[in-house]
Amino acid sequence: DLKEQVFKSKATLKLLKEIVIQGAASGSRATVWHVNQLGSSYILESVSYFLDGKGQYAKSDTSGALDDQEQFQVFDGPIPPGNHTLTVNMKLRGNGYGVFSYVNKYTFNVQSMTVFTAEEGQSCKIRVITNERSGISASFVERPYVEFEPRCRRLSDIE
Repeated sequence: DLKEQVFKSKATLKLLKEIVIQGAASGSRATVWHVNQLGSSYILESVSYFLDGKGQYAKSDTSGALDDQEQFQVFDGPIPPGNHTLTVNMKLRGNGYGVFSYVNKYTFNVQSMTVFTAEEGQSCKIRVITNERSGISASFVERPYVEFEPRCRRLSDIE
């Protein structure tokens, strides 16, 4: 049993070496896009992405320039086949004017995660959409949410 585990570990290590060092076409790929659909009530001040617990993207900008980008790519690269966890952390600031200028003092964190499976020879595109709930039943702090749209297809179908 131990011999079998060692053999599997060696095979996995060899595959990872091919993917990372040699850039082999085998294995799997992932592309992650951040899509900002938050309304004008919120300003995105910082965002960070983690793939399988490893930081892949982090940006902070309190001037509002980060919020002006409707979408941007946060990761594109090879990944080993199997289950993967994608986590996003965002810091938002309220954006109000006139009678509602008090919301400018609100800052809060939004965190969300998803699990996706990339099979051997697949490319997974994950769109991470930040949006806000509508209606008066949700408070200002509860309105922002994150939605994940993973789409995986065979690498041979893409080329």
